[in-house]
Amino acid sequence: MDCFPLPILANILSRIGEQGFRLLGPFIAAGPTMKEAVYSREVLQNTDLSEFIYNGELAAETSMFRPFLLKCYEKGNITALFVESLRRLTQDGPSQDALDMLAASSTLNLNALFAFGMMLLCCGAVEEGTTSLMPF
Repeated sequence: MDCFPLPILANILSRIGEQGFRLLGPFIAAGPTMKEAVYSREVLQNTDLSEFIYNGELAAETSMFRPFLLKCYEKGNITALFVESLRRLTQDGPSQDALDMLAASSTLNLNALFAFGMMLLCCGAVEEGTTSLMPF
């Protein structure tokens, strides 16, 4: 795969990652060129991480998938932002920083919008929480 320029390779891998993050594993193991392409901003931003939402153990600090989640988070993946904010809110306790992360992810993710509204209600911000939950 050294014959493909990195931007083209990243575009191909981005399309593969949109089908699920586990599909990128073999490419990470294939060598440094492929690993560099997988860890590019384009791929990590577009990778489907919905499995992390439905299986919270994948985001646990002891999970072997957590480093990949954090790389996606650093590159601005909205689902990674949502999952990490929920992990912080539930394991570290409510904080303004974690609520801000959840709010940022709620603009593009319905699960995050619902969770944000519920967290606001739990924190005592009834009016803001109710407003956030209006679409539901």
